[in-house]
Amino acid sequence: MSNKLTRVWKFFRAHGFKETVSTTLRYFVIHRRFLLPRDRKYEIYFDTVRPGEEILEEQRKTDFKYKPLLSILVPLYETDFIFLDELIKSIQAQTYSNWQICFSDGSRDKSRLRDKVAWYQKDDDRILYIGEGEDTLGISSNTNQAYTLATGDYIVLGDHDDLFMPDAFYEVVKAINEDRSIDVIYTDEDKTDEGGIRHFEPSMKPAFNPDLLQSCNYITHMFVAKKSLVEKAGLFDDIYNGAQDYDFILRCTELAEKIHHIPKILYSWRVNATSTAGNVEAKLYAYDAGVKAVQAHYDRIGIKATVSQDERLYGHYITTYPLPEGESLTVLVITDGFDDNLKKCIESFNSVSDFKEMSFIPVNPGNRGDAPMGEILDAQINRLSSEYFMIVNCDVRLYSPHGVRDMISLLSARPDVGIAATQFAMPFYRTRHAAIIYGHDKIYGHEYLMHEDYDEEYNQYIDCMALREGCVMSRKKAYKAAGGFSKEMRTMGPIIEDYCMKLREAGLKSVYAGRSICKFRGKAILPDNYKEMEKKDKKVLADRWKAYIPDGDVYYSERLKKENDE
Repeated sequence: MSNKLTRVWKFFRAHGFKETVSTTLRYFVIHRRFLLPRDRKYEIYFDTVRPGEEILEEQRKTDFKYKPLLSILVPLYETDFIFLDELIKSIQAQTYSNWQICFSDGSRDKSRLRDKVAWYQKDDDRILYIGEGEDTLGISSNTNQAYTLATGDYIVLGDHDDLFMPDAFYEVVKAINEDRSIDVIYTDEDKTDEGGIRHFEPSMKPAFNPDLLQSCNYITHMFVAKKSLVEKAGLFDDIYNGAQDYDFILRCTELAEKIHHIPKILYSWRVNATSTAGNVEAKLYAYDAGVKAVQAHYDRIGIKATVSQDERLYGHYITTYPLPEGESLTVLVITDGFDDNLKKCIESFNSVSDFKEMSFIPVNPGNRGDAPMGEILDAQINRLSSEYFMIVNCDVRLYSPHGVRDMISLLSARPDVGIAATQFAMPFYRTRHAAIIYGHDKIYGHEYLMHEDYDEEYNQYIDCMALREGCVMSRKKAYKAAGGFSKEMRTMGPIIEDYCMKLREAGLKSVYAGRSICKFRGKAILPDNYKEMEKKDKKVLADRWKAYIPDGDVYYSERLKKENDE
């Protein structure tokens, strides 16, 4: 709350009473904060979508053609009896029954938990236990010891104080039966209180997103991998203790040919005083281990990069790619003929950016009746001597000094990336837009609309299906691979979206650079028929790519899509 009040005070001093009140009211209208708090809204959603007893009973009767054995690895360490009871009961309640729990005890006094587990073993031979030696075990060695008990076809990671939803294993096996080529599966998750009653902070994850995974361990729970893949990837390493699952997930996904996301909440991470879910200060060493894990990942896959902890958010990491040597950047500034707007835009980039090898070319499309915008830009890009180019609206002002550097170094070091775009901030440092969100037959809106600048979503790089115009960067090699911009469109938004989809079709990624921030400060003068032209361009865009994205946006949660439809 204090941070919010500080931002309001700073905004008030800069913009005055009237603008502060107007912006504050607009914020509350968009967020509907007066109507329903976020966690309460999720609780209602959770109660409505979790399967009832009739559905669970139908799942129990399902006779899968392939019935793989799932081995759940659970390292124990001074585990609370109540948490252990609830974990075991959540697994025994699974509607898919071909599983085994592989408990490894890393506690000093092993008799305590050994006797507790033995009580369950009397009635359930699927519960296995190992606890050797008098010394304590680190979490990696403890998990590796659990692995020695595993005889299953797939390995499932579980924490000793968390909970599985009753349909978790059913959904996993259902996905495997639908596609036997799947090597890795992960699901959505949420948090639950210490009593395992209240559910909150859902994590609705995208389809496999390598750039997001390099920014943070967004996969976490539930994670499932073929045992044969685990044998190739290797087990857990003590040097990554605290982030051992992050390191393991990175190694597994590097080797996996097919990675599948189940967009359902199937796992609950229990929040208690000692867990990182409830107290990040409890395991600060885990975040240092995370830096090592991501750095080792880059080293294995042959990408030159340096990893550091993001000081704004524990568990989030900054990747620094080397700047291309001897390369310059040409900035095409889409101008409306208003010299002051153009001048302030260029001054912003020259004064703020710590990347200085930039030249600027004003591009004035006039009334847009003479030639399509794509043709105008194409003529400019084909004449450029530099490999890298940026397209910026004249009403844009650069806010982050590392913004240009982040994008050009990404494009230089990563030949799989075709385009990058900045975040656009607005008053109170909230996001005006980032990436585009696609639905089954329409565009839902802009990613991260009105989120706070330091919300967890602001990872450094995130793979997206398409990006917003305003400030985007690409390279000529990618431009040629995609066949350039559309020659029939006249407005920038649809032109950039179309370009992103063409890059995707050519096997190149569109990446949102979250730490690169711009703001709209000027007021662009648009032609009178701009809205009409944009509407026509969007129709062309929708017709062209509707068949290409029949299932909607792979990087956007199914739950959030449904909410937007309601």
